[in-house]
Amino acid sequence: MPGVYTFARGSIGNSSKQLSAEDAAPDNIIVLCHNCHHSYHRGKGLSEEKVRDRKRHLIHKTITTYGLNAMKIAMRNDFGVIAMPFLLYHLVDMGYMSKEEDQMGYGAQSDATARFAITQTGRALLSKWFA
Repeated sequence: MPGVYTFARGSIGNSSKQLSAEDAAPDNIIVLCHNCHHSYHRGKGLSEEKVRDRKRHLIHKTITTYGLNAMKIAMRNDFGVIAMPFLLYHLVDMGYMSKEEDQMGYGAQSDATARFAITQTGRALLSKWFA
């Protein structure tokens, strides 16, 4: 896929080479336009620090502030968080949290609130990007 680059072990490289599963993880890749990629390799424009800051910002926007806070709380208390599922299902889909049990329902809706726990993948994401 042209234009996708990875931070494998602190450097940015072209993904046309074979990447390990770890290097190809979504939190380890970023899409750079042709100009930004070449500017980076010429030592102009984007520094690795700026690229990493931008990636951290994009991850934050993807998992949402509510999701990030829920993951931090779940990691801290080792029990999880009670939340309205629609606020955290995207984290379940991405493998960062798991839905453990329904807590309360209203009428036909059985999961108005539920308990969510952080997964090992979620712990790794927090440690890498938000420590």
